Amino acid sequence: MPEIDSVHEATTRFFLKILGKPCTVVAIQPHDGGFRVFAEIIEDDEHMRRYGRDGLVSVYEVLLDGDLRIQGYARRKARSRTAVPEPTPTKVDESIVLETSF
Repeated sequence: MPEIDSVHEATTRFFLKILGKPCTVVAIQPHDGGFRVFAEIIEDDEHMRRYGRDGLVSVYEVLLDGDLRIQGYARRKARSRTAVPEPTPTKVDESIVLETSF
């Protein structure tokens, strides 16, 4: 099983290549022999800035197989950059982990 650092790096490279934007990985979970990753990307829009509006933070879910190949990704949520998400408990591998709500 690959190290967490390798999963993080593969996800970061993917978003730079596909969307041309850096991401912040906020969660990595084992999933079906691979990994389920949640990443945030700041979506600054010139139009929004011109009118004094905040940018958006998009939350993406990425699925990687055991060889760290991307199997799929989807934007799960978009919120105002200044909005603070409420934490919610999520059950992962028989332990409770506190993570950002998606």
